[in-house]
Formats: sequence, structure tokens, C-alpha cells
Amino acid sequence: MNLKRTRQEKQKVQERMAALQEKLRLLNERETELENTEIVRAVRALNFSPSELTRFLERLKSGGLSELIQMHGTEEN
Repeated sequence: MNLKRTRQEKQKVQERMAALQEKLRLLNERETELENTEIVRAVRALNFSPSELTRFLERLKSGGLSELIQMHGTEEN
């Protein structure tokens, strides 16, 4: 392979890599969007008020989730 051809091939590979990196960036953004949509759907399905959601997340973080679930189930009945 001569130098000119090697440089041309190198340029093509760099262009393909740049295109693939851009595609990967877009896919990562799309993945984040879809994850966020799933999170929002899951949170809305809980039917918590904002204050209940805050308490729920605080309890979840601290490990006291079972009490909160029982409390929420009792409030609905």
C-alpha cells in the first residue's frame, strides 16, 4: 500500500468513526429519554400526591419502604 492510499483509507475510517460516535451519542440521548418516560409513568401509576411521593422516596432511600406501602394501602381503603 502506498502512502497516499493509506492516508485516504485512514481518513475514511476517521469519518466512519465520527459518524458512529454521533450515532452513539444520539442513541444514548434516546435511551435516557425513554428511561425518563418509564420513570414518569411508574411514578404517576402510584397516584401519590407530591408530598406522598417525597415521603415515599425518602423512606425508600432510608430502607423503610414496607411501612409506607402499608400506610398508603390503608389510606386508599
